[in-house]
Amino acid sequence: MMNGFKEYKSVSEFPLHTQNLTRDELDRVYQTIRKEYKNLSTSRGQLVRRQIEAKAKVRELKSSLVAVMTELDRTSSAKDSLQQSLAHSIKLQGELQEEKVDLSSKVTHLRDQLNATTKLLDDFESVYEEVKEQKGVGSFLRLLQAAKRLLTTDISELMMKRADIVEEDWTKEDPASIGRNLLDK
Repeated sequence: MMNGFKEYKSVSEFPLHTQNLTRDELDRVYQTIRKEYKNLSTSRGQLVRRQIEAKAKVRELKSSLVAVMTELDRTSSAKDSLQQSLAHSIKLQGELQEEKVDLSSKVTHLRDQLNATTKLLDDFESVYEEVKEQKGVGSFLRLLQAAKRLLTTDISELMMKRADIVEEDWTKEDPASIGRNLLDK
């Protein structure tokens, strides 16, 4: 007997002709046939029930599979959308980083320009304050030199040379400095 299966007697195990059988043998064969038929009917009923259950299970699995496939498609679509958003975000982040670096360098450049301009204005103002009360050509020439420097100095050159500049004392009032500064310019 196989595991989980019932074995039923083959038809050939029963007598083909009943004329040669005694009444007791005939009753015994009849009872055996009846018992085998009952077991066979029960087994067929179980088989039909299992087939119905299997078909219902298959329908349920198909329905579940369709739901999973739909959810998988929706998730895949959402994933694609998120990947596109991420790619766009990364691209924008790169562009923003470039803009940040560019703006930072522009701000630094403008700050350097402002510092250089402020230095020129402070130099002019200090010369002006020194010569304001003084009368004379030397004071006037110093003021003109300071004004000339303020108006003609290229701020970009001043910014580049800022680290290399050794402050020359062009505010001296002696005639040698005044003449030298006029010749230099």
